[in-house]
Amino acid sequence: AEAPAAEAPAPAKEATPAKEKTAEELAAEAAARDALVATIEADIAKRKERAERFGMPFEMSDLDKRRLECARTGKPMPGSKEEAEARRAKKMPKPKPRDGDKSAGRDARFQNQPKSKAKKED
Repeated sequence: AEAPAAEAPAPAKEATPAKEKTAEELAAEAAARDALVATIEADIAKRKERAERFGMPFEMSDLDKRRLECARTGKPMPGSKEEAEARRAKKMPKPKPRDGDKSAGRDARFQNQPKSKAKKED
C-alpha cells in the first residue's frame, strides 16, 4: 500500500519542469527534503524543551508551521531567496547584433534602401 502512495507525487513533480529528472536526482531531492524536515523538527523540539524548562507555554508559531509544511512539500518558503529565484522571469536572450559594422551608415546596417537621395538646392 505504501509503494503507490510514494510514487503518486513523483510524476506530478516530473511533469512540471521542462527537463525530466532522473531517479537519482529525485532520491537526492527527497533525502535533502527529509533532512530539512528533521532539522526543523529538531529545532522546534529544542525550543519546546527550553520553554518547558523555564515554565513557559510553547505553541508553534505560524512561521514554524509554514516552515515545516514548505519543507515537507519541497516548496520554497514564501519570501525566501529560493522563491524569488523560482519566480523571477527567465532572462530574455540578448538580441543578435545587427549586420554590418558600426562604422557603416545606418541604412547599410539596417538594410534600408532609401528611394531617393535628398538633392542639394542652391
